[in-house]
Amino acid sequence: MGFLQSLVVKRKPLGLDPGISQKRIPMLVATMTDLEALSEVVEDLPRLQRSADRWAGDYFKIRRKLKIPRNQPFLKKYPSTYKNKNPWVTVMFKPEEDERVKYMVSFYSYTSYYSAKGLRVFALAHNQVSVYNGHLFGRYNERLNLGIGTASDRVDHFFANNRVLAPSEFERDGVKTLVGICPLGYILGEQRQDLECSIYKTFIARSTAGPRLDDLRQDLLNALDAFQPDKGCSNTTLGPTPDSLKTRLRLALEG
Repeated sequence: MGFLQSLVVKRKPLGLDPGISQKRIPMLVATMTDLEALSEVVEDLPRLQRSADRWAGDYFKIRRKLKIPRNQPFLKKYPSTYKNKNPWVTVMFKPEEDERVKYMVSFYSYTSYYSAKGLRVFALAHNQVSVYNGHLFGRYNERLNLGIGTASDRVDHFFANNRVLAPSEFERDGVKTLVGICPLGYILGEQRQDLECSIYKTFIARSTAGPRLDDLRQDLLNALDAFQPDKGCSNTTLGPTPDSLKTRLRLALEG
């Protein structure tokens, strides 16, 4: 069972009103509540998993044809839509830390829509669905002086360069804040218990971050050094091994 499929099987029912679900519009639209939009996304995941299994074979054929060295991640995009007509982008890549393994591929997927509050992105990676507000990508573009014109290009650039996040929670002014640490900076948000997922709202460049965020990053590095992955986990073609995930997190934290 692939990790996307596993996510869907283990997820609890979202508790939507049966009257609403029967009349549901089959795609993400601005009038949906957060819970309805998340349910819409989760419904696509089993089909996305089947597509990813197929794309993995295609990805390796392209790598062989282009003679891509083992130590290069080589990102390849696969657009798709399913019954709910949501425009997904899945990016296959070979993790940098698995360069010695010939047939190892990871991927992340995301889809976006305009809610009543503006652009929102649902992203799937490492068995987790996370939500990103459009404001985050605007701040990402501005604080790194990227000069990227369109919202969709900002989203693509962010995920192409920040595939790894190491989330942690800390208190700021008595309020719990979720911090995702990635190679180019920090993303801040909150853990939504009602949705069982994280919502990220803004981006801070590492060069302008305060000492509290830097201290948090160092604490996570220390914890990572002490972490011992479960050696009993199987090594599959799709998705990272515990050892490679540990290495990947270190890459994100060290920048």
